[in-house]
Amino acid sequence: MNVRLATLVPLALALAAPARATSPWEGAPFSGEPRAIAAAAEVLGPPRGAAVDVLLEEGVFRFDERGAVTFSYRLVYRPVTPEAARQWGGVERTWAPWHQDRPEIRARVVSPRGEVVELDPRSLVEQGAGGREEGVWTDRRVLTGPVPGVRPGAVVEELTVVRDRAPLFDAGVVHRFHLAGPHPVRLVRLRVEAPESLPLRFVANGVDASPREKVEGGVRTAVWEARGIPALQPIDPLAPRDVWPGPVVHFGWGKSWSEVAERYGAIARGRLAEGDVRAAAREALGGKPSREEAIRRVASFVQRKVRYTGLELGDASIVPAPPAETLRRGHGDCKDLSLLVVALLAEAGIEARVALLRTGWQELSQELPGLGQVDHAIVRVEGKEPVWIDPTDPFSPPGVLPPEAQGRLALVTGPGTGGLVRTPEAGSAENAATTVREVRLAELGPGRIVETRTLSGALAAAERSFRARVPARDRDAIEERQAREVFRAETFLGAKVEDEDDPSRPIRIRVEADQSAVVLTGDDEAVVPVTPDPIFEPLPRFLVGRGEDGRLQEGDPPARGRELFLPIPYRWEIVYRVFPPDGFRARPLPAGGTERFGPASYAQAYALEPDGSVTASFRFDLGARRLAAKDADELGRRVRAILRGQGPRVAFERTAAALLASGRVTEGLAEIRRLVAAHPREAMHRLHLAISLLQLGFAGEAAAEARRAIQLEPDRAWAHRVLGYVLEHDAVGRYHGPGFDRASALLAYEAARARDS
Repeated sequence: MNVRLATLVPLALALAAPARATSPWEGAPFSGEPRAIAAAAEVLGPPRGAAVDVLLEEGVFRFDERGAVTFSYRLVYRPVTPEAARQWGGVERTWAPWHQDRPEIRARVVSPRGEVVELDPRSLVEQGAGGREEGVWTDRRVLTGPVPGVRPGAVVEELTVVRDRAPLFDAGVVHRFHLAGPHPVRLVRLRVEAPESLPLRFVANGVDASPREKVEGGVRTAVWEARGIPALQPIDPLAPRDVWPGPVVHFGWGKSWSEVAERYGAIARGRLAEGDVRAAAREALGGKPSREEAIRRVASFVQRKVRYTGLELGDASIVPAPPAETLRRGHGDCKDLSLLVVALLAEAGIEARVALLRTGWQELSQELPGLGQVDHAIVRVEGKEPVWIDPTDPFSPPGVLPPEAQGRLALVTGPGTGGLVRTPEAGSAENAATTVREVRLAELGPGRIVETRTLSGALAAAERSFRARVPARDRDAIEERQAREVFRAETFLGAKVEDEDDPSRPIRIRVEADQSAVVLTGDDEAVVPVTPDPIFEPLPRFLVGRGEDGRLQEGDPPARGRELFLPIPYRWEIVYRVFPPDGFRARPLPAGGTERFGPASYAQAYALEPDGSVTASFRFDLGARRLAAKDADELGRRVRAILRGQGPRVAFERTAAALLASGRVTEGLAEIRRLVAAHPREAMHRLHLAISLLQLGFAGEAAAEARRAIQLEPDRAWAHRVLGYVLEHDAVGRYHGPGFDRASALLAYEAARARDS
């Protein structure tokens, strides 16, 4: 629950009265008498249901006139279980050597008898923070080591101190401290000290009282203190960005966002002057293209020439590299790539600026200007209609930001930019997908499926990103796997992917498969599942009821208490076009309709086409990213019911069989004879005629038709099977009636088995 942990949830805190009696560990660090600490802890007893008893958590921030801070973090806790003692039995603190001193770490352990074991500073080791597996190379360091004597019942006191030699950024830095977390805490305290001349401001979220403040000797002090903080429960997933996941205090000393923008812009301009990118600009532009084409070519050039890599060495964690240097080394992080785009566009006479924003779930604070909140850099191309570019995203064209950067407060750096602006946000019409699944039923057995998916916006970017992660040698197998696993097809006929490498266009994927066990035609009917499931794939797992393994789970999640804020709004339509074989007709179709869940809608429609085929369409449109809690719950229940059920089906019946079953014998036989005449070289319809004649009591005529069918297709097992079945009846159609030809029936069945075991 300390500053190292972030899985916090909202809680309104009542600040403790300063006159309340204190425990011996609540004074100055390491000032409590060990025996008094042991006795006071024993009286408290362990907290109910918790593996660790956090007695005190305290953060102290002391600023100097420049805004540099000395941060002291103190933690006093008592493990309840052996596992907690093992997990908590170490101490660590990270720091940035380019502007901070090596941390100071102290710790002591007080046993239940009052005996003391202190941390030996020589047992601390330095390690690198982060690594290649995270895509970031950094010179940040970690000082860490084991705390001796940590056992259940012992009281552990830790103190870590990190001192800035200089502030992270000279135009303002923002800090924060969480006042609650996943473990119960008996006392949490935040103390902030700053010169009265430093324009320090505070923003508290989820805290229902003001701090104790005083000014003495030119130093302003603010203290937040709260007792008896319970362990917090997780909040609703995907809560809105303006909801912080727990009580937290933010504070910073920047004067204005305009000053931050101007200062960072000056740093960027200084880097632009270091080196020459004119030759690279000529290569990127390839002549004198239009403004729109120049922007597209520059973005594409940077994607081809420079790979995204975080290299945060020294002040490079906030200061971009010179564009010429980024080109020379062939890699860079978001700010390096953004400044390179700015430099190349400048050579084309196009003004662009680096913009800073936060992609983490919470939003930038308007009230607290300064670095410390931002975590990403992009580009805004100036003009009547600004164009936003994220150079780290190879899957979105200029003018379209990745979802995590859309609708964000951003700081456009440079002079005269004013405050924060909102980045553009795509609607569901821009993030659209259409799936057309054409089903051609066979006369008997498995059918054929041709599916075409067309995706645009964020859905296209996600598809391109997925395909880019698959090794090139395996990409051709992606569609074949779908044919085998989704369509359950025996024969993969091929696939085609269009515009996979052009993010400015929708991506189109066509898959064709035959002998699909999903679409089977029986003797007298065919039932085709027309499931809407694919249109819900972009919804989060918890909403649709899928676990981490992707499987559907039983039950429903608890009702939401907050709005749902989805990563993207999108629209997806799936259309089935089902073509029956000649001689089949559609049964009554399911009912269509539209359901609404706030801005979201789900519609289904069914139509019998003039050619006898059936069209079934399902359309889901989120409408907006934000849904009221009630609407989100209703949507989730409906989607889970759809995914857990069998889904709608389109059924067809053999026309002749249906007519005969309803007593319309003349019409039924006429229909079969029509098919026989229309397909004179096919055995299928003569076999149906044989079965119908047998049912009407004309066994001799039925056997004759079956033999004619065998002459047409002698290798067709079903023809021999039908003949065997007919021969099991006597002359008037009675099964195993007197005089039926048992020997010939057995021979026919043997012939069938020889052709299909």
